[in-house]
Amino acid sequence: MLRKILFAYMLFYSAQLFSVRDVLFNQQTSIIKPGRVVDFSITMLTNLLSTELYKDFSMIFLLLLSLFALTGLFGMMPRISSLVVFFMAVNLQNRIYATTTGGDILAYLLLFYLSFVSNGKKLKNPNFNQIQNASNKVFIFLCYFQVIVVYAVSGIYKLMSPEWLNGEALYYILSVNEYSLPFIQQNINSLTGVLKVCTWLALLYQVLFPILVFNKRIKNYFLLGGIIFHVGIGLVMGLLNFSLVMLCCYALFAEFKTKGRKLPLAKLSESH
Repeated sequence: MLRKILFAYMLFYSAQLFSVRDVLFNQQTSIIKPGRVVDFSITMLTNLLSTELYKDFSMIFLLLLSLFALTGLFGMMPRISSLVVFFMAVNLQNRIYATTTGGDILAYLLLFYLSFVSNGKKLKNPNFNQIQNASNKVFIFLCYFQVIVVYAVSGIYKLMSPEWLNGEALYYILSVNEYSLPFIQQNINSLTGVLKVCTWLALLYQVLFPILVFNKRIKNYFLLGGIIFHVGIGLVMGLLNFSLVMLCCYALFAEFKTKGRKLPLAKLSESH
């Protein structure tokens, strides 16, 4: 399920890039100048659009990203689709490096891990099946671990910031034009109390996430709080893509009842 949700997000992301392709990728009109990569290396493989040979191929990369995100969304070649979408997206993003966010990096890492996770079908050869099961467990664990690290590191850094501890962080953030709404800026001084509470709640949520997200009794309610948290970030601060990626990640943790049992979405995706 996580893989399909990420494919859907990548289709949305490719539509965004396509709508501003001339501004971002055109060699003459781009607002972001490409780097210069010459020597063959891993760096070159993830920066092909900054090489002389492939510098004009951005639309091909974008079309391939869209095509394989669509095939993956419909369950066709899920592992290959994950790897191709990862490869295309990384190259496109490295060409427009100035637009990169933490959400982008997290999405690409998850896509890479998911390229090693099967669609749940058993293989005829029992030895190969055991290898596949081991690969599934390792890389699904890495997906969990990656999301946990994002929250843990963010929470730790916030605990080291006086502005987050005294409740003033959101006040300063929302005072910046690029991360706020006109209504909030016009009334920000009358919202100081509310912003303090929201600052502490955001800090508390990120610090407790690595622990409470595994508590089966309150997990879904806790994730509901996270949905409100990230929707707020997307709408108020304008960090839409980051918020969408984080919400996609909740597919790893949420549980739904199926035939009298509760299964995490990660397991539901393997049961097909």
